[in-house]
Amino acid sequence: MIRTGGAAFPSPLPASGFHDCSDRTSFGSVDAFVCDLVDDSWEDYLDMMGVRTAMIETLRDAPVQRVAVLRGLEVNPDDRGEGHGHRMMANLLDSFDDLGANITFLFADMEECNDFDLTEWYAGYGFERVDNDEAAPCMMIASPEIIAEVRAANAFGKINELEPCMM
Repeated sequence: MIRTGGAAFPSPLPASGFHDCSDRTSFGSVDAFVCDLVDDSWEDYLDMMGVRTAMIETLRDAPVQRVAVLRGLEVNPDDRGEGHGHRMMANLLDSFDDLGANITFLFADMEECNDFDLTEWYAGYGFERVDNDEAAPCMMIASPEIIAEVRAANAFGKINELEPCMM
């Protein structure tokens, strides 16, 4: 299922412009939120995760109103393999759409032990990788134009041109 984000008639957000979509169940948890672009929560989170300033500026100028951020989705080890992760992700993406999110972000935790490729799993829901980070790649759902702009801002697919740190 490919999503482009943003319901035709999104549910209103609280006056703060921020909606917590986090949920905890007996088999796992989701940590996520949707906010209006004018709310700095998304920008602060991306900055904390080490996203390049150029990417944040690109998104700030993008024709979007609401941003969804998936900070974490975890299924308890004893409950894995029963489809809980798939159901949680599908429900979360439906909530993001209902709330009118135009862009959805996540950082895939590649250092966690999984029996599958996490980036491929997220790609199955329409997420596309937009940076070169190996430990926690940034992935997003957005229009093809925004994906291309963000990849360009991140020099996606190019060798990181930063100079090595000298100690």
